[in-house]
Amino acid sequence: MEKRANRTGRCDTMNKERNKGSGGFSLMEVIVSMVLLSVLGGALTTMLLGNSRVFSRNSQENRAAYELSAKVESGEKGVASGAPFIMVYEPEAADSEVWEEEVEEYHIYSEDGSSFMAYYE
Repeated sequence: MEKRANRTGRCDTMNKERNKGSGGFSLMEVIVSMVLLSVLGGALTTMLLGNSRVFSRNSQENRAAYELSAKVESGEKGVASGAPFIMVYEPEAADSEVWEEEVEEYHIYSEDGSSFMAYYE
């Protein structure tokens, strides 16, 4: 190895003594940190994609429900889904009157037929 004089006038081995106190990261530390960051990045990406799918499905369901309820409110008649039945209303208060009503279930479908909403009249 080559020797040379430093500021103090001493001769030091160039590579060994000069690099002993130097800071920095070893190659192994850099590789481990890159692996950890990539695992965390993959987990975050997976989580965000899952959330976006749930959000998309919820917004489609909300839009379909809004469109179907608008059809019902506009007076569009749905398809009867069965025989009429008696709905009994029993209030929680003991002194209140029990009453019955005959209702029929109707289904109204979205334009593409992918969803429907049930309502009673």
